[in-house]
Amino acid sequence: FSDDPSRPFGRCVGPGPFVTPRADHLFRAGNHRFFLTWPPKASRMKPLIFSLREVREKGRFRHDGSLPEEDFQEALAGMAELRGPISVELTLELIDGSVVLGGALRGRWELPCKRCLTPRADDYTTPLEGAFGREIEKLDAAEEIRQTLVLAVPLQSLCSPDCRGLCPRCGANLNLGE
Repeated sequence: FSDDPSRPFGRCVGPGPFVTPRADHLFRAGNHRFFLTWPPKASRMKPLIFSLREVREKGRFRHDGSLPEEDFQEALAGMAELRGPISVELTLELIDGSVVLGGALRGRWELPCKRCLTPRADDYTTPLEGAFGREIEKLDAAEEIRQTLVLAVPLQSLCSPDCRGLCPRCGANLNLGE
């Protein structure tokens, strides 16, 4: 927890009684009270909003472009480092009354090797998919892109298939020698 009251998930304010929850409130954990700010601070991600009403009227919408990596880096913190803009091919189509999102994301990221922790740059291409019912009027595609990027990060990224990892005794990279 933080001592800064402006940060989400708050600061310790010492022992004391439980206070009824509300948007900004104190809660008790053991002998300490914590100040909680809800909802958490907004992400730096800029919205990419499309009117689904227009898609329903026209039947199809296409958007090609690139997005700055800074807008999505926070979502990948600790898993991957984006290296350059994200290329977006996005299509919204009306199919049986629902709006279907299709397309692809392309770019370059740097991933740590799961065995030796050496950073490794790699290109990625991942499909962008989704479906939205009649009740939704606007789509923030930035959130769909964020979720797609998080799910696209490989669970086992290796610098090479025969990576030897780190020495369990001294932590040295075994790929560099004994």
